[in-house]
Amino acid sequence: MKTFKMTEKQMASFSAQFQGDRSGMLYDNGVLHVPDELEGDVAAIDTSRPANDVVTSAMVNAERDRRISTGFKFNGKSYAFDAESKQRVAGAASLAGFAIANGAEEGDEEWNGPDPFAWIADDNSLTPMDAQTCFAFGQAAVRHETAHIFAARALKEMSPIPADFAQDKHWPG
Repeated sequence: MKTFKMTEKQMASFSAQFQGDRSGMLYDNGVLHVPDELEGDVAAIDTSRPANDVVTSAMVNAERDRRISTGFKFNGKSYAFDAESKQRVAGAASLAGFAIANGAEEGDEEWNGPDPFAWIADDNSLTPMDAQTCFAFGQAAVRHETAHIFAARALKEMSPIPADFAQDKHWPG
């Protein structure tokens, strides 16, 4: 069971936006209690705005940026992709591309110096990478970001932008 602190106004906004089954949910004394299986559906609803407000492109962009920064998956693991991580991934992928152009061989994890190259995943494990894998890692990050940019564009082309624009169904998985 997950809990969300909400004011009465936020709860009213949530109630107006939430389209799913509410069985198992309980609002009591400023706290919404939500069964684990509905946690993602509830967390995606923006209770900071009234439900009948017009959704703007800026709101879609903010959701796009939030989703991009939550990270991406590569070879079954999750990786950070906040602003700082984004720069690091781009830099590593660029170095890997130059290393490949200069003859770095597949399987050679020492393509960037005397120590094997590795990236730290969200679970704090190390992912060893040869230059080709690191370059593919950078490509996966770009695909993650691009997919969200185009999903936001599609939402902004709708008239009106759907009130449930922050729901997972509108965004890449």
